[in-house]
Amino acid sequence: ATIHINNAYQQEHELNIQLSAISSFLDLGSLCHNCQPGSGDVRSSEGHTVSVTVSLDPLLKKRHLRTLMKNTDVVYSMAYSLWKYLEIAPPHFHPRCIPLLHRLLELAPEAAGVENVLA
Repeated sequence: ATIHINNAYQQEHELNIQLSAISSFLDLGSLCHNCQPGSGDVRSSEGHTVSVTVSLDPLLKKRHLRTLMKNTDVVYSMAYSLWKYLEIAPPHFHPRCIPLLHRLLELAPEAAGVENVLA
């Protein structure tokens, strides 16, 4: 019984790592996709700063994201993994998998390709 418990614990640990990796990739991709050049400080007529725009330089550049999305199967591999997790993972992982699938569909260059993996 101890071996089975340790094996289940190991599988859940690996699943947590894989879901975290997918989430991190999607975070980087979303940041890269949505990052706009900063415009600097905006000053009021009295000279007070009204707002400050912080320019972010994402670790993943747009050209890198474009290459990953168009020239690799990383999106489809993640979609397949997330879909399989919904079948084989314990139910308490499902609330983590479903939003990741939605985010993947939003980020994918062709949602139809991801949907084909899920079908």
